[in-house]
Amino acid sequence: GMEMSSNGAGVGDQTNPTIANFTMLSGTPTGANAFRINSGHIGRFINGVVVHDNGQPCIEWAGSAGNAVAGYQGGGVDPMFDSVLIDCNGGGLAEDDTAAAQDAIDMGANNDDAYSDTLVATFINGSAEMAAVEFATPLSTIDPWFEDTDYVGAVKDTSASSRWWAGWTCGLESGSDC
Repeated sequence: GMEMSSNGAGVGDQTNPTIANFTMLSGTPTGANAFRINSGHIGRFINGVVVHDNGQPCIEWAGSAGNAVAGYQGGGVDPMFDSVLIDCNGGGLAEDDTAAAQDAIDMGANNDDAYSDTLVATFINGSAEMAAVEFATPLSTIDPWFEDTDYVGAVKDTSASSRWWAGWTCGLESGSDC
């Protein structure tokens, strides 16, 4: 998954990416989390699908995450999640500061931490993902670099127009030449 940290809250620049329309499949090694949010990381996660299957919690929310103040303080100082589907496969949502992670999920828009994935070919949205509500704010208003989308996850469906990954990725299709 992702491990995110910086020098710590209030020490230099804090890590603060905006990551949108992602599909994260994680499960190894044993003991790993999908998100490991450490010292000074703020960040924003939008329109995501997270499938984590190693029995560990999906999120390790360190006490030093965001502004290093215990508990979820809100966007801009702590990580934010909007329209993120989380399938922890029995591992539970979070460890360390479980309440802060749960608050971040609960206070965001359209998040679902009780979701069960229906991904097709491991990474293409299936029926559960297509039924999810995408983030209402156009992504291009958050940052002009983003293209506006009407779905969660990285790959909308199996249509030819959704195959943005074909031809330059390796190992996503059977018979692909790696």
